[in-house]
Amino acid sequence: MTVARTEHKSNIVLGNGEIYIDVLDAEGNIQGERYFGDSVGATIAVTTERTTIQSGDGAVARDLEDIVRSVSREMGFTVHNSSLPNWALFLIGEDVDEITIAAARVAGSSAWPFKAKKGRSFQIGATDANPSGAGAVKDATAGGKTAGAHDAGANAVIVTSAAAAPSSGNTISRADNYMVDAATGRLFVLPGASGLADGTTYYVQYAPSAAKKIPRARALGSPSQITCALRYIEDDPAAGKGRHVYIRKCNLVPGGEAQLKSRDTEQQMAFTATVQLPGGGAAAMIVDGEEL
Repeated sequence: MTVARTEHKSNIVLGNGEIYIDVLDAEGNIQGERYFGDSVGATIAVTTERTTIQSGDGAVARDLEDIVRSVSREMGFTVHNSSLPNWALFLIGEDVDEITIAAARVAGSSAWPFKAKKGRSFQIGATDANPSGAGAVKDATAGGKTAGAHDAGANAVIVTSAAAAPSSGNTISRADNYMVDAATGRLFVLPGASGLADGTTYYVQYAPSAAKKIPRARALGSPSQITCALRYIEDDPAAGKGRHVYIRKCNLVPGGEAQLKSRDTEQQMAFTATVQLPGGGAAAMIVDGEEL
């Protein structure tokens, strides 16, 4: 065994740490870092393209030069923090915005229109701008009211005219025609409904269960490039000295499928960050940390 080997201290690390993202503004300036949430793993990959020059003389060509003509660096990581900001990044969409749902009863000319179809479900209050609809609505049987009662108060009822108040003349009887799931704000037209005709527009007057703000992530038809800075901060490892990684500029893209439904695996999102030259003489990628 050589002296170099006996004196050398190998830095053996089981890596674990935190990942932060800083989405850059239009001018490429940092805006502050956001913690991604608990991450399953992270990797760094470096790929090269080379041109090999071989000899032209002799019976067998020999390599004269091997020239690296390009270098690409990537950081891949997987998080299982199913937050809306993370979903917005995975969808290459906008950041999170929100829909405001007022508690006031929706009635009269504002009643929600839908075209009935037997055996189908509808999300009460859904529009192109807000496909999630009103969410929970006040229960149709609240306060001891019976199904199909003509209710001008809180309950969700179907009427034939948007401007008319619920009455015996314009209200569709709930019994044998439709059901309302108050917890999800969904309306189901019964297959045997005799009081509702397929393809006919009816109107739902309803009241949301409460005023609320519903955050959402959106993927638009014209996705924009997500340019960001990334930071990996190593936690104190069980052995060795951990490494910190900083990427000043990278393009963030989905790294594959996002787990949505499974009996075995939690929801996960994989990302790939392709490293870019930040300009201004800054390093494209930095790895630092103490030595043993």
